[in-house]
Amino acid sequence: CADVRKNAIKVMDFSASSVATILKNNVLQDKDPLVVMNALLLFSQSPLDAAAEQAFFARMNKSTEVEDRWMPDAFACVLTANNGKLMKKHLQNQIKASNSKKTAMPAMDHSMHQMGGAKAAPVVKVDGIDLVVADIKIDPATPAVRERINITVEVKNQGTVDLEKENFVPLDIRFEGMGIKVDQISRNFKEGIKAGETVSITKNLNGPWVGNISVGTDVVGDYNLTVAIDKANEVKESNKNNNAFTKKISFSRPADMNAFALESALKSYANKAPADSLVSILKSIQAMEPQSKNGIVKAMAEGWNYRLKDIKLTEANKQFLASVNSGNSNERLSRLMTAWGIATEGQSNADVLRIKISTIKEAMKFSLKEFTVKPGQLVEIVFENPDAMQHNMVFTKPGMLEKVGRAGDAMMKDTKGADKNYVPAIAEVLFSTPLVNPGQNVTLKFKAPSTAADYPFVCTFPGHWSIMNGVMKVRN
Repeated sequence: CADVRKNAIKVMDFSASSVATILKNNVLQDKDPLVVMNALLLFSQSPLDAAAEQAFFARMNKSTEVEDRWMPDAFACVLTANNGKLMKKHLQNQIKASNSKKTAMPAMDHSMHQMGGAKAAPVVKVDGIDLVVADIKIDPATPAVRERINITVEVKNQGTVDLEKENFVPLDIRFEGMGIKVDQISRNFKEGIKAGETVSITKNLNGPWVGNISVGTDVVGDYNLTVAIDKANEVKESNKNNNAFTKKISFSRPADMNAFALESALKSYANKAPADSLVSILKSIQAMEPQSKNGIVKAMAEGWNYRLKDIKLTEANKQFLASVNSGNSNERLSRLMTAWGIATEGQSNADVLRIKISTIKEAMKFSLKEFTVKPGQLVEIVFENPDAMQHNMVFTKPGMLEKVGRAGDAMMKDTKGADKNYVPAIAEVLFSTPLVNPGQNVTLKFKAPSTAADYPFVCTFPGHWSIMNGVMKVRN
């Protein structure tokens, strides 16, 4: 009887002899998940010898319960016990596994991409104020269950009259699917929207509290996120028939228990661990392949207690973090750097031109064909990739688009081309992002050239450059 086995575990003391009993009776392989879960919880509070550690890792490695609500947390409890002893061992194993599989992604059949893409319907300007939801963006773009996503609602005034400041833009937000329904309200934005302007709204209201618009779920499946503008008719609009927008969001199952439990453990560990301990983890993962590395950084950034002040770091760790921060393009890592005093929040916001650019799904194009900056201006490019394959963004010297593009094509013959992000090591390349995986984003920071000219930007993934390009115009 599974209940008898479960309760037998629950009355055991947290000792080496109890662990030995679990191993002797092969309880970690029990067919009932509640029995296994309670065995794991006993492991999390008991001394584990080498045999117990080996049995735990073997069970987690073969686990198929990634969709279970509690089992991943049970594995994470064992990992974080004893000041994260097994978590650190598991992390080292993941680093070794990641480094051993750092190979180029298989070449994709570019003929499957639509070269043109669907044309957007022409926008008809309406006399007066006309607010519409232009888009809903989520981060991460391809979420897994139990992963909180942040939502940005882009509202455009496609009318001919400005919405003046101090007029709220009321949003009703519904997240619905798989038997779940969550409603949120945003009535925060009152900065005004000029005719033709698009603004981004990220905050909601919960009684007297203001927070980020975000959702999450434990259930794999498809959901609808619907945003309606001004249900109560507070804003005098010319057209009230275009005030709703729906976006489909798919929550997938995590890839495997090893990575899932590690992220969960790291998130919990980061909430209590000293900053120096987390810096040690950052040092150890520098050689990991980007996707695994980003998952670890994400877990630490989400787990860190941002209320802590006066963070103490050794001088060696400060120097290491400063070197990492100088070329950092990861927004979550930037949050940690700010919290630890390595970077100053908003230190460049006043003078930086921040531009969002994404790939167009199945079209092999950038969402912006051109943009303009001033000579010497600080620029932050937030590059998002909702496409099904990798892309990068490389800025070249004037007139060097074809040379850099063909050099990227030639890197297909380089066995380490993917490790080099298919960015040619030639003088004609000015700035570049790494390869960005599907559903991920990266931030590229640079100082614009001082000479006014047209500077091409291009994806140098082999075969992409001839149609996936644009121009940064540097003008006084």
